[in-house]
Amino acid sequence: MTIEFGTRRVAQFRLTGLRGVPGIGFSRLQFVLEVELAQTPGPVTLQHLITDVAAGAPGRVQRVLGKATPQSSWIVTTLDHPHQVPVWLELDLAGEQIEALERLRAGGALHFQFHLNLQVRQGDRIEPGSEVLRLEVDVGQWAAVLKDLGYLDLLVFAVELPIEAPEELKNAVTLLRKAHQDLLAGRYDGAVGLCRKVMDSVGTLAPDDAAKGRIWSVVGQGKRDTMTKAERAELVRMSVRHFAHLDHHVGENGAPEVFSRYDALFILTAAAGVIWEAISQLLAHP
Repeated sequence: MTIEFGTRRVAQFRLTGLRGVPGIGFSRLQFVLEVELAQTPGPVTLQHLITDVAAGAPGRVQRVLGKATPQSSWIVTTLDHPHQVPVWLELDLAGEQIEALERLRAGGALHFQFHLNLQVRQGDRIEPGSEVLRLEVDVGQWAAVLKDLGYLDLLVFAVELPIEAPEELKNAVTLLRKAHQDLLAGRYDGAVGLCRKVMDSVGTLAPDDAAKGRIWSVVGQGKRDTMTKAERAELVRMSVRHFAHLDHHVGENGAPEVFSRYDALFILTAAAGVIWEAISQLLAHP
């Protein structure tokens, strides 16, 4: 997109990518803006750059996200030959804004729209400059940004799950991380299906079939007060597996079960809690 001074082109702007930078209590998006400055007979200065950023799914209504500003005080001047200047535009977001973006993209790409405003000056003559730029970020690129922000590990830290799990639970933790990646990519059915495998992996440490049968029997008879802590933890594991087992079946009309993002988030959180309980039992009874 081009910025003109009078009738002369002085600069062209192009967005080429973005990255994520984790902060304390917020997340920062950094967008790469390339500015190609034209050759001019006299120096023309561009300054006071600020942008309003909107975002949404491609083809849908864009919603205001915030204002992005240059990483440092920004002022550039044309020369007697063309040259290029890179600029980092920074946009700080709260955690709930990242979550809102996840809901907006619904497992697909994200479309960012930038309304650039700046001041163009030559001598005593000053003119405003404005332009609209767009940047589409595909699922793979956005997943990389979320990883940079530490969003991929949010589930793990939220339930205080050690990064180095006991050997007996390493497969379960690996599967859980894959399920979380499916959640971020919008593969909600896959995330739920993987959670069943997580429960099966943890199940190798669970009571035998007779003990499991007793747990269901106690629940059915309304005698839950007699259950031990370990039995209650096993009941949660069996319940999570029972829910996730729907991924392997079809409904009455023959159609496969479809899971929403909230279904996947619900069962992922429960699965992570089961792993945490299993780890505590292993540490208590090495």
